[in-house]
Amino acid sequence: MYLQQVHQTLSQHGLKAPVIRHVCGDKSVFGGVFVVMDLMPGEPLFEQKPEVFASVLGESMARMHELDVGPIVDSFRRAGVPDEMFLSPFLHQIALDFLKRKRLGLLS
Repeated sequence: MYLQQVHQTLSQHGLKAPVIRHVCGDKSVFGGVFVVMDLMPGEPLFEQKPEVFASVLGESMARMHELDVGPIVDSFRRAGVPDEMFLSPFLHQIALDFLKRKRLGLLS
């Protein structure tokens, strides 16, 4: 149910993300959670030629990796988005491994 905050934050940082107008968690309406969002101009990415798909995806990923994540993380936390919804499981494993090594006395 945090999708609206994620889209809004990414959009504020210059990434292309549709505006979400409403999130409905009532599964009795359509059989599951759904969102109502603005229609983005153009054709759906998955309908594009592979080279177009790859180019757009690559440019989007490059743009995301250029962002300072500090303000994004702060925004998510202020909105009440739990860390596990946006922090990489890989980072969690690194932290767990570090704590395990520390507990076992393997760190100097």
